[in-house]
Amino acid sequence: TTMLDKAFEQIPDDTNLILHSDQG
Repeated sequence: TTMLDKAFEQIPDDTNLILHSDQG
């Protein structure tokens, strides 16, 4: 999921945490 991490770098940490939670 390195590609996703790179994409998340453009997203705020708060949103990143939400996405990770959604993925489980």
